[in-house]
Amino acid sequence: MAFGNQGNAYERLGYYKRAIECHGQCLSIEKELEKRAREGSTCNLSICYHSLGDSKQAMEYASKHLLIAEEMGDKIGEKMLNQISEMFITS
Repeated sequence: MAFGNQGNAYERLGYYKRAIECHGQCLSIEKELEKRAREGSTCNLSICYHSLGDSKQAMEYASKHLLIAEEMGDKIGEKMLNQISEMFITS
């Protein structure tokens, strides 16, 4: 989705608050559409909140990401969460 791509661009530029707004909009649209692909939005939100130092929010979205990945049987999504978890531990 366009908001997700825009959020990724803001994230790469270091504009994490704006990235969170875009990823949040993407997640809202995906929820309305009952789209299970919102797994990516939850992952992106987790990374942005971590970059802002908000570990609580980051872990909340990481947990949502894992639940969706498990429900979908998405082993790659689960692996991605393991990488995110390592990021939390090393920072």
